Amino acid sequence: MQELRGGVVLALVGILALGGCRAKVERYVATGAFEAHEVLVSSEANGRVVSWRGQEGVAVRAGEVVGVVDSTQLYLQMLSLRQRVQGARLSTTDIVTQTEALEQQLAMLRSERERTLRLVESHAANKKQLDDLDAQLAIVSSQKRALQSKIAQGNRQVDAQSTALEIQVAQLEDAISKCVLRSPIDGVILQSFIDRGELAVAGHPLFTVGQLDTMTLRAYVPYSALTRMKLGDSVTVFVDRGKGEMAGYGGVVRWLSSRAEFTPKAVQTKDERENLMYAVKVSVPNDGLLKVGMYGEVRLAY
Repeated sequence: MQELRGGVVLALVGILALGGCRAKVERYVATGAFEAHEVLVSSEANGRVVSWRGQEGVAVRAGEVVGVVDSTQLYLQMLSLRQRVQGARLSTTDIVTQTEALEQQLAMLRSERERTLRLVESHAANKKQLDDLDAQLAIVSSQKRALQSKIAQGNRQVDAQSTALEIQVAQLEDAISKCVLRSPIDGVILQSFIDRGELAVAGHPLFTVGQLDTMTLRAYVPYSALTRMKLGDSVTVFVDRGKGEMAGYGGVVRWLSSRAEFTPKAVQTKDERENLMYAVKVSVPNDGLLKVGMYGEVRLAY
């Protein structure tokens, strides 16, 4: 009986040991470098930089002025065009004023016709006099309509010229606004390619601004690990602090590559060469100690 009990105990110990071995989880360390969301800002204007505060390391807010390009000539052109717009508007003709004389003449002819009509009805005047007044009314009315049409056409041409000038003014205002150099995002100036007094050229880079409050670790994992990862997974990212110390940061998987990036050069066997590496991106809040280009590692269980 004692031997039977001893056998059962040994069997249980074996099962527990086997279960313990199965409970062990193989871990893989994915390594990579930290990146920041960066925006390269290029000039949209030509001219000399008259103000510049885009030195590297300066913190900026979205929309904050980083520099100013000289816009004196553009401003003077805009003032000249505004004067031309004002002059064009003053050249508009008032139809009522220009046709006032003809309107008075028509009023007199209508009054005379009514008087003549009464005379004709009382046989004190002949019908030819009435016909003559009708003919004069028709001629003056035609003259008035022709003058109104001519004035309206002239005014439309003036309006078209004014609109064209106003469009040019708007274009200059837009060009002047582009002389004010602003940061497109909140962040820190990482690189500056120009300084005060230098010439800015449209299309040439001025500075790079990066968001450093949240860093992205771009790491590489094998296919076997990729199949067990999904977007939104919480992971721990470790960074070497020196003297053998590792600092841990909480991170979230934000992106998984859909195709293999490369096979490590150290791979020797055929099976290992077929184990291609895939890129993943992990978003990590920055406490100020994480830097662009710094290496980090993600410990994955698979």
